[in-house]
Amino acid sequence: MIDKKDYSIEIIDDIMFYTCKCKILSKEIVLEGIKDRISLSNNEDQYIVSDMLSVGYWPSSARDELGKKEHQILVKCAAVIIKSNLIATLLNWFLIFFGIEIPTKIFPDKKPALEWITVQKLKDQKTELKETS
Repeated sequence: MIDKKDYSIEIIDDIMFYTCKCKILSKEIVLEGIKDRISLSNNEDQYIVSDMLSVGYWPSSARDELGKKEHQILVKCAAVIIKSNLIATLLNWFLIFFGIEIPTKIFPDKKPALEWITVQKLKDQKTELKETS
């Protein structure tokens, strides 16, 4: 587990939980969080749930860093939790329209985010079982 002033990261049941504690998600916090996420991943792809409910503002520099392909390494699937239903809907349409490689979905609530990431994990486990048999 990593617990810092601006965020915490822990792995529970093979799911990495990133919880942001700050109101403004700066580029520096994003880059530090990515570095810590990669170091905690033990070089294995991770299912990630990002709780961003405390964040009120994400400058474009932070959003740009999150979108860079080199910062998406070791991410198998991502569920992001934000405050707004409207913004979650718009971002999900954006993700569909621009066809992101990593399965990602935005949620306004924790419960459906956890359900979705668990379903993704189970689908991948079934696929892996079929490939090994």
